[in-house]
Amino acid sequence: YPCADFLVGNISACTGSVSFTDNTNNTPTSWSWTFGDGGTSTSQNPTHVYAVSGTFPVQLIACNGFGCDTTVQNVTVLNTGGPLAACTVSTTGYCCGMGIFNITFNTINNTTNDGVDGYMDYSCTISTNVNLGQTYSVSVTTGVSYNENVKIWIDYNNNATFDASELAFSSSNILTNHTGNITIPGSAVTNTPLRMRVTSDYYLDSVSACSNVTYGQTEDYTISIIPVVDPPVAAFT
Repeated sequence: YPCADFLVGNISACTGSVSFTDNTNNTPTSWSWTFGDGGTSTSQNPTHVYAVSGTFPVQLIACNGFGCDTTVQNVTVLNTGGPLAACTVSTTGYCCGMGIFNITFNTINNTTNDGVDGYMDYSCTISTNVNLGQTYSVSVTTGVSYNENVKIWIDYNNNATFDASELAFSSSNILTNHTGNITIPGSAVTNTPLRMRVTSDYYLDSVSACSNVTYGQTEDYTISIIPVVDPPVAAFT
């Protein structure tokens, strides 16, 4: 008889779309899914869209000619609705190979064209989950010909503006490789999609969250911050 199992794929920011992949042993021939919000499917590898954020018990019953088996996993969906938009910006005078070629932060690793693309909003397609209070390395790759300034803001309080206290990373007058760390503050809003803005420009030009850039580029992403609950430590006297 089958041994039911499944894998949970990427949870799409903004749409609440989740993909499921059957991983059942012993050649199942039929599948019955319930997604915890009233939705069902009989596909082997379904995709389901959740309308609201929450934690949902997803059940798979897999069967073959010898019997059936059931498994349940809790799936947490945090990204429905997408992050609030603080402002939109543009590149006013792209030049000379400046702009963002790659950003790597936790599970985000996005390689793109340079500033010729102008402002790019990836917040509905590229996201990552980070833990409250933890520190993560970040790397931004810019052009190879001119030094650039790079700044990253995260809307930690989810108020649709980038406050001065939300400047998470800054790198000034560096050629190509901008690296450092971002520490998630303990006061940040949790379990909610938050907008992360990455901006680069020529090193003689100032960079701010809601101002157009001259030669470089601005890209937006989504992060969700997960609260960390430490297990108890047993002790007695």
